[in-house]
Amino acid sequence: MTTSATPKTTAPVIVRHHGLRHVSERDVIEAVGGLAALNSIPRQVEIDTAAYAQDVENAGWGASHGAVWQAARRLRAMLQVTPDARVIYAGLAEVPHVVALGAYLGDEWTVESYDHHRETGAWRWLSEEQTLSLETTGLPHERMGAAGPAVLRIEISASVDDAHIREFVTESEEVAHIRIRPKGATPTVADLVRSPADVREVRRAVREAVSALVEQRPNLTVIHLFIAAPVSACFVTGQELRIRNNPPVQTYRFRRAADGAGVTRPALRLLATGPAPADVPLSEEEQARALVLRLEVWEPALRDVERYAGRKRREAARRPAGGAARWYEHLVLDGEWRRVRPFPTLPAVQDMIEEGSVVDSISMENAFFGYERDRKRWRVNDRFLVNLDRAFGGDLTAARTLVRLFMFHEALHVAHGITKAKVEEIGKFANALEHVDYTADLYAVLHELDRAVDEDPSLASFERLKAHAADLIDLVIRSFWAFEDPAPLERMEIRRLRRYMNWYWQEIRVRMSRTPLQLAAVLARKPIVEIAGLEPQVESRRYYGSLHRFDRLVGLELGIVLDNEEIWRIASQVTVPLTELMDAFSRHAHTEIQQAFRSIFENAVGSKHQLPNEEDVP
Repeated sequence: MTTSATPKTTAPVIVRHHGLRHVSERDVIEAVGGLAALNSIPRQVEIDTAAYAQDVENAGWGASHGAVWQAARRLRAMLQVTPDARVIYAGLAEVPHVVALGAYLGDEWTVESYDHHRETGAWRWLSEEQTLSLETTGLPHERMGAAGPAVLRIEISASVDDAHIREFVTESEEVAHIRIRPKGATPTVADLVRSPADVREVRRAVREAVSALVEQRPNLTVIHLFIAAPVSACFVTGQELRIRNNPPVQTYRFRRAADGAGVTRPALRLLATGPAPADVPLSEEEQARALVLRLEVWEPALRDVERYAGRKRREAARRPAGGAARWYEHLVLDGEWRRVRPFPTLPAVQDMIEEGSVVDSISMENAFFGYERDRKRWRVNDRFLVNLDRAFGGDLTAARTLVRLFMFHEALHVAHGITKAKVEEIGKFANALEHVDYTADLYAVLHELDRAVDEDPSLASFERLKAHAADLIDLVIRSFWAFEDPAPLERMEIRRLRRYMNWYWQEIRVRMSRTPLQLAAVLARKPIVEIAGLEPQVESRRYYGSLHRFDRLVGLELGIVLDNEEIWRIASQVTVPLTELMDAFSRHAHTEIQQAFRSIFENAVGSKHQLPNEEDVP
């Protein structure tokens, strides 16, 4: 019997990671013993996160997260076609960036990590022998089904203050707290990691800790990683997190303040799916496509909306003095809207859409899109444009319709008091945001419906109008998915989940409406659809629900407030399997969710109030 030999590592690949300072090629070659020790000319890979220093200072980790993830992908692709690679890593960068690079590269490759040593000012290892022994406390040895976060605390070059951890994870909520420290040494001494064997000791301890967490805490939600260690230890820690198969990891950044105290702040959240799509740098081809989408989608959509608002402005000017109308008057189904009076204090579209606005040619950072009213300028993120293009299969007509809906929606947010400067502080009011988002979505759908009838009067027949309204809602819902992280999702913010369910419920009710008044009554009332029994998670004042872990004591159950004010409760059943519904949300399975809500609607046939009764409309 023959066995295949392990490939010899004869092709050196030097990875130099610049961040807090530049790492030169000479530094690394001297550290490994010169070119002769490498046997051949090395391939160089440079990763530069220094360019994101100001963003990081301002707690903006998104762009650097995308850059590190993309760099790891490029490195993986290189190594996959270089079976004899000898990977050498040397870096001086922010700890979260180093951990992330190791995590996204993975543990398939053995990597020689080097540190810059304060003791000598050089990169060569200070010893060939193991000088570091680590002790681990808090390892879970018994299986526990409770769900919650765990703390992994690695203290090699400094201690981690308990108070800093408790700012983010309380003792009562954590399901494990593992601490890794040097035996018999105070972790405030520089250069405790002095040899490759010491790096292997760090790798061993972290691997043991992560394995224990995964095996003994199967419902672990997130690992909070607090690490004070040299770069080599941070890199192998990242590799041993095995992020592609394990729960998310929240990293933190510590900085000592002028008064001698320190400040710890959340940094990168490492997920199997990588960073948010908006944070991943675009390829040259994608950048070119984004430019096309600006010119052929966003710019024409802006002109469509301005022409429509201009017509409404001229119509309003021709009305008699004192004849001011509500925002919904003089739209298609004018009489029905006057009866149901949806959110009557909202402003008219002509007061919210200005003439002469422009679309900025530069990609917007840290947001998908937004309107700068003082400069009459629309800004949009290139990645978001590309994602929309993919979501709609390159259908520029659908994308242009959707952009018009965005513009109507965003214009109303000014009246809501939601501007770029205030959006973060508003975000903590989940119920308020859910309400104003519904009004803005409705505002957008009704104006786009009216605009479409202006262009094609045949849409005014009820059946065609109803179908087009439902198709616009379908378009809005599909656009929601372009804002989400890639599938599969482990959790979803409760406010966002309710927004989805509200509109899935409205879409099927619109399609089932039998008269114009019933259609208007459906849309005029904000629905209330929510699900109970998802395992709750709280993070940064935001409330999430797990899409795969459920509270057995509460039970998975859907609640819908019907038009007669009854709370209709739907337990998971064969016709409406709620676990499968949540799984469909995890997979972005839009069509499956629609089918589920059709089944929910059909199960409500026994109630007379799944659609409003016309006799109840004022």
